[in-house]
Amino acid sequence: VFGMTLIGRRVELLPYVMLSSQELERQGLGRPLPENGSPPRRGGLRIERIEAYHPFSGERQQLYRAGAQQVRTPTLAVQAEDVRQRALTLPEQRVTLTFLTPLRLVRHGALCKEPDFATLVQRLLERLEQLGLAYGAAEEARALAEQREHLLALAAAVRCEGHTMRWQDMPSYSRRLRRATPIGGLVGQATFVGDLAELRELLVWGELIHVGKNVVKGDGWYRASSAAEGDSFSAAYFSRL
Repeated sequence: VFGMTLIGRRVELLPYVMLSSQELERQGLGRPLPENGSPPRRGGLRIERIEAYHPFSGERQQLYRAGAQQVRTPTLAVQAEDVRQRALTLPEQRVTLTFLTPLRLVRHGALCKEPDFATLVQRLLERLEQLGLAYGAAEEARALAEQREHLLALAAAVRCEGHTMRWQDMPSYSRRLRRATPIGGLVGQATFVGDLAELRELLVWGELIHVGKNVVKGDGWYRASSAAEGDSFSAAYFSRL
């Protein structure tokens, strides 16, 4: 099972993504291994089903099932109003972030080895602004840029109350560099306290777009919750996984 996030009008290109996935089925994944046959073959896969999924409501829309002749264009999507409504469910003074994939933040040229809320907010602002400009939400991106200094000042006053974050090393092979490159980072939970009311919407956007380096490879995926919900969410998620 794997997930993919399509942003803005790029969702219309899903049928073309499906065409490339058929090539994946033909070529396989990973390195050729002797245990896959003789001569050694790559890992095989077959796409059984594709669904659109709303991460806040849990609603699903089936777009494709193996054997079908075409892929439906999804009509289920997260809208800005969905983000605003979810943000209102988060506490204003104390929020827990559960990082499900490694968080790799760089501050002043060095990797952050402990939770750093101000750097996290700064990277979220940069990423959301860049995505808005690139994928058709230029006005919203400019409005966000106008709030940058105010939001960064709020973030600088937020402190980490406690965390269970640990560093998880993880390599990723680069075809361009022809060698393995590190994409590891911090995983676990961190609880932040302070004036978070105006930062909640940004944190919810971060659940969707991820934060930090290597986000296109899946890094920086987290879930925001109240401190009480944080432990139960993490246990429930990893038990399902």
